[in-house]
Amino acid sequence: MAALWVAGAAGGLAQTLLGVAATLVAAEMAGNAGTAGFPQALQVLGAAGFAPVVSRWSSRTGRGIGLAIGATVGAAGGAVSVAAVALHSVPLLLLGSFLGGGGATAVALARYAAVEVGGHRGAGRAVSSVLAAVAVGAVVGPNLLAPTVHLDRLVGLPRFSTGFLLATVVFLVAGAVWAIGAPRGAIGPAPAGVRWAFGRSAFAVAVLGLANLVMVATMTMVPVQLHHIGGGLGSIGIVVGVHIAAMFAPAPISGWVVDRFGIGHGAAVACGTLLAATSLAALSAGSVWGLLVAVALLGFGWSAAVVTGSAALVRWARPEERPRLEAAGEVGMGVAAAVGGAASGLVVGVGGYATLATLGAACVAVGLVPLCLRLSTLVPADA
Repeated sequence: MAALWVAGAAGGLAQTLLGVAATLVAAEMAGNAGTAGFPQALQVLGAAGFAPVVSRWSSRTGRGIGLAIGATVGAAGGAVSVAAVALHSVPLLLLGSFLGGGGATAVALARYAAVEVGGHRGAGRAVSSVLAAVAVGAVVGPNLLAPTVHLDRLVGLPRFSTGFLLATVVFLVAGAVWAIGAPRGAIGPAPAGVRWAFGRSAFAVAVLGLANLVMVATMTMVPVQLHHIGGGLGSIGIVVGVHIAAMFAPAPISGWVVDRFGIGHGAAVACGTLLAATSLAALSAGSVWGLLVAVALLGFGWSAAVVTGSAALVRWARPEERPRLEAAGEVGMGVAAAVGGAASGLVVGVGGYATLATLGAACVAVGLVPLCLRLSTLVPADA
């Protein structure tokens, strides 16, 4: 468990530093906000694409090796991003973001490895403990933007070069810790019953996907929006750091709610918080402080949805079924978020950030709330 916490913190730092830097670099290279969402979209699409790979290796060689492979791919994404800023190449930047998705999926799937240590009856707390550890590094990542850019200026490197290089190294560290310390026993192939299990798990996968779409779409354009209303790199780092802290640090609260009161209560917390967050973001698009509160709520609502959906997946599946179901959940999250990330810049370019946040609130009210209601009826509170 200690290895999962340490590697999660390192992976969270690398993932967020890589993602936020790529968003800002894309906007600078293209000269408009319309393309700023594409690196994030490519990262989550890469996470979806590499999830089955990590899952397959986890089944064959154990969790540690599977997660280490994902982290190594993420490190390659950081290296490609260094080349992108050196060559001023948007295609290379997008490739680096896609490969960075390998590291992102390792960070995400590590939460399920904790269940093998903590047991499925305490799945909510096991999942949330890893999410909380990820917060340690994930909060630090965006706040390294300003000092790394300053270092670039001192040594004469292109902006964000040092940040991308740091993400590369830290991903490699996370991979090494996972390889050495995470569970290493082969899980084995899934039985025929996995199809039945996925039929019930489809609702959990849908909750994970839609919650991630709303969060990514709403959050991707926050750095650009802050820049437009006069916020500097310091302000951007603080706001993004608060959001990421809210995504991971309060996760044990959601885990306790799910384990103590059941899936239905966890789903209610997720839906209510996400609806409040997107509504406030729409009303406070021109205020740094308003966006700060909104993204904090957005992070907590996402955390509650992920803990709830992940616990539901674990509770429905036998150990040998889990890797495939976990990969399905990550693919669902990745595809949905890729759509949201890519569309976010286009929506902001046409209608502004308030329109984007309003659409996010509509997705919660019309899509996520009915899914969570259905999810709560399928899973007994004491499952």
